[in-house]
Amino acid sequence: MSTPRVLPCLLAVALAPTVFAQPAYCPRLDWLDRIGTDEDDAIVAVASSPLRPGLVLVGTTVSEEFPTTLGTFAPLPFVDEDVVVGELHVFEPRFAWATYLGGSDSERATDVAINAAGRIAVVGVTRSRDFPTTVASFDPSYNSDEETSGDAFLSIFDPDGRLLYSTYLGGRDVDVATTVAWDSSGRVLIGGTTRSASFPTTAGAYEETTAFGSRDAFALIIDPAGKHADDLVYSTILRGSDAADDEVVSQIATDHEGFLLVTGQTDAVDFPRTRDAFDIVAGGELDGFLVRIEPAGNGAADLCYGTYLGGRKNDRVHDFVVGTDQVLTIVGDTESRDFPWRDLRSHPPPGTDGFVIRFHPGGRGPQDLHYVEIIEGDENETLTALAFAPDRSRDPIIVGSASRSAALPSDARTAPDDEDDHAAVQQSTGAQRVTEGRGIIGRLVLSPNSRLDCFAPVQLDAVSGFVDLATKIDGTLFVVGATSVAPEDATSIEPGDGLVARYFISVPGCVGDFNDDRNVDRADLVLMLEQQGPCAACAFDLDRDGIVGLRDASLLTTVWGACR
Repeated sequence: MSTPRVLPCLLAVALAPTVFAQPAYCPRLDWLDRIGTDEDDAIVAVASSPLRPGLVLVGTTVSEEFPTTLGTFAPLPFVDEDVVVGELHVFEPRFAWATYLGGSDSERATDVAINAAGRIAVVGVTRSRDFPTTVASFDPSYNSDEETSGDAFLSIFDPDGRLLYSTYLGGRDVDVATTVAWDSSGRVLIGGTTRSASFPTTAGAYEETTAFGSRDAFALIIDPAGKHADDLVYSTILRGSDAADDEVVSQIATDHEGFLLVTGQTDAVDFPRTRDAFDIVAGGELDGFLVRIEPAGNGAADLCYGTYLGGRKNDRVHDFVVGTDQVLTIVGDTESRDFPWRDLRSHPPPGTDGFVIRFHPGGRGPQDLHYVEIIEGDENETLTALAFAPDRSRDPIIVGSASRSAALPSDARTAPDDEDDHAAVQQSTGAQRVTEGRGIIGRLVLSPNSRLDCFAPVQLDAVSGFVDLATKIDGTLFVVGATSVAPEDATSIEPGDGLVARYFISVPGCVGDFNDDRNVDRADLVLMLEQQGPCAACAFDLDRDGIVGLRDASLLTTVWGACR
């Protein structure tokens, strides 16, 4: 093979038509570090916006020395457990701004979301009667009767950490907001769980009342316009009829028609489901669920689709994303040997296994389920979160945790599991090695056929699990985790060491082999030239100057040829 060395000739060759397979880049660890102090800190969620250079973290701390910044809502701590919110730089684990959020009792954050305008929505649960609320918010007063109860809360910050809107959400018993998202109209979607008979619902909602004594799921839409009660656009309960039933919402979003998509888990035998759904019969002790709701205020007619997702034991849904084809990619964990499409003849070890499924709520029964992958180890595995990869493929990146499991499927290309990695991480975190668990990360390649690719346990010092992730358009993704993780119940995540890691979406066979075909040639150059412009530490930026340009193309010529 000839080896061109002159850049103009190389560029001329690159302009000729060429067809090559779009690579499926695998996540590659760049750095991992602690977030917080020497006391208890838990980072529970992360979010990013294409219009903001950093990414937003939310968590809970008992420390009075969390690295907050002046000019934000509350640079000084409150009392007991406080929520912390901050924007982290993408190049290093340092906050551009950070603030406390809380009152005179305890608070816990559960989720965060950013809209196109850069506004940050934070949800969780508070026991503080003086939790900061804003004038004309939906509900500025604490509702719970008992000291051990609590109200859900929603707080919205501007891109610089100033509080714009804050409200309680709840009734007289325990109410917890577990997930939050924005819709395209700038309204906030919130899912959670409530024990309150007086939880606020809207007239004509699918279900306006709770089953007294149980823990019922709720899903609502709130417009933070500051019009008091009129801010609540739609609010419904999702439950079975038995007072002993328990339901929890794990994720909420809207589809292309503006309908609510809600997932979670339930032990009810008569949870809302529709006639032509995938599975209308409760299978076990705890089943995942998926419902699709039109927030029209037409009562029972608002339920467009409802199905169980599970087998004969415990099954939990933790997260989902909606593709451009309106197919949902869903992750969670299962203890069921008969989980959909699983081989009943197999004998998986006791404990939980992670799962990823592709699902379309089209009302075609079993045909609604398109794809299933089970992640089996020898103890407990769970997949907790996913997001679309920050490249043109839009394949989902999936993260989770594995407890002392040595039998996980692995891809040698993506397992940073050697002594060099341990030493580097230990040096950066100052933490001692923890062997109780591992973070796990993988990529689901959607075309031409779905397959879980590049999957590996990531045995990094001081990591016992990954709980959330966010992607950036520059080809990087950020994963947050903790040394204490309880993904089955967002309210019970206990503080430990908050952790954040940055990954590149690239593990080429060698430098410059961007399509991973073991050859550096014009196909790789075309990929590089299509990414010209600012590039924050992505794989195409060979000289690491923050820009993909001619100097990178020139460097590529020095390794032109076969790649071993």
